[in-house]
Amino acid sequence: MNPVARLVSKRVGLKPTVFSGIKNGFLAAPKSTMVASKWLKTPVSNANTSRNFSTSVVGLEGGKQKVEKELLRILKAEIEYEKEGLPVGEEEFITSFKEKTGFDIVDKVGENEVELVKLTGDEMIKVRFSINDIFDQQLQEEHTEKFEDYMEEEEGQNKQKQEQEEETTEQEEEEGMDNFDVNFVVTITKENSPITLYFDLIAEDGLIGFKRIMTFDKNKKTALQQSVEGEFARGTSYFGPVYGQLSEDLKDNIDEYLESRGIDSSLVYFIQDYIEFKEQNEYYSWLNNFKTFFSN
Repeated sequence: MNPVARLVSKRVGLKPTVFSGIKNGFLAAPKSTMVASKWLKTPVSNANTSRNFSTSVVGLEGGKQKVEKELLRILKAEIEYEKEGLPVGEEEFITSFKEKTGFDIVDKVGENEVELVKLTGDEMIKVRFSINDIFDQQLQEEHTEKFEDYMEEEEGQNKQKQEQEEETTEQEEEEGMDNFDVNFVVTITKENSPITLYFDLIAEDGLIGFKRIMTFDKNKKTALQQSVEGEFARGTSYFGPVYGQLSEDLKDNIDEYLESRGIDSSLVYFIQDYIEFKEQNEYYSWLNNFKTFFSN
C-alpha cells in the first residue's frame, strides 16, 4: 500500500474539556484526603491505595511491552512487504535519463530534496526539486474534496453526483499519482560570468510555468544556498518581472534557451517518476528506522 495514502486522516471534532473545582485559575484543594466511593461504605486506606498503585504500575508496564511487541511485529511485516517491491540495482528509467541528458543525480537518504547537476563546457546547470510536492498536493486535494462534500451535504444537493464520484475515485487516484504538479528550481552559472540565472518554475500536466526569473551577482553564493541565509537573500532580492508581461519575442527565446539546456517536458516527467521512486525508498528507510527504535 502506498504510504502517502495513509498520511491523511479524518478530522475529528473535539469538545472542550471542562475542569471542575477551579476557582480564580487555581485548583481547589480537596477537603479530605480520604477516598470515598458510593459503592464502598468504608474509606480506602493509604495502605490499600499504595498496594493498588503498585499493581497498576506492573500492569501498565506489561501492557506497554505488549503494545510495543505488536507494533514491532507489524513493522517487520510491512518491511518485508515493501522490500518485495524494491528494485535490484538502478532503475532503468534513471539509467536512461542520465545517459540521454548528461545529468548526474545528487540524492541523500533521509533528505527530501534532490539535485540534478550537469556540466557542459564552462556552464553549470542545476535542477532542484523536493519529494514533498506529491504529499502536499494530495493533502490539498483531500482537504478540498472533504470541504466540497460537506458543502454539498449542507446544501442538500443530489446524492447521485456523490455516487458517480465514488465510482471514479480509485481511477482518479491512480492517474493522479502519475500526474501531479511539480515545483523546481533551475540555476545556470558560467565560469567567467559574475551573474547566475535563477528560474523558479512549476510544471502542470507536462507544461512548464514561470514563477520567478531572478539574477544574482555579488551575493549569488549566499542566495543559492539552502539555508536561512539563502532564503533571506532570495527574499530580499528583486523577483524579476512578471513573465506574462514580457514581450512575446523575449518569452519565446527564454523558452528556447531552457529547452536547449534540457529543461523541457521530458525532464518534468522524469522528476515526477523520481519523486515517486524516492518517496517509496524513503518510506522503506523510515520503516527500518522505526523498527530499530523498538529493537534496541
